[in-house]
Amino acid sequence: MAGIQIEPSPNKLVLKPAEDRDELIPSVQAAGLAIVKLLPHTPLQGVGCNYYFRLAEGEDLAAKLNMDLESLKKSYADAGLPELKSAEIKQRFEYQNGWIDVTPRSEGDFVLNFHQTVKNADQAIQAISKFAELRQQAEGLARQLVAKM
Repeated sequence: MAGIQIEPSPNKLVLKPAEDRDELIPSVQAAGLAIVKLLPHTPLQGVGCNYYFRLAEGEDLAAKLNMDLESLKKSYADAGLPELKSAEIKQRFEYQNGWIDVTPRSEGDFVLNFHQTVKNADQAIQAISKFAELRQQAEGLARQLVAKM
């Protein structure tokens, strides 16, 4: 599987592009689908996809998140995420059949991690098949978050 890093661990299998290039995402998606189809009886708890966004010069989402909790809740609610689940550097929000983690990083970028709870291979296949659609949602959400902060 050229261009894909595979990181097995006792509790999860991580597939990710070997390089930070959006054109590799379909290959990762195809590999995930192939693995789930090959091992349909493997117990599953969820699937997720991380999207990384670079901020413009001089923007620092981590610093902007060091505000009081009420301001933080309002900023996210204005961006379409009404229920703040935690007030750490990584914020978690309910989203569809799972959650999104928003994690600012010190390198001037941030990560949106979409996680969907699944219980079987059919649900995992359905969730993985939507990763390209999630990328578009993530881009829109990222623009809203940066604009509202």
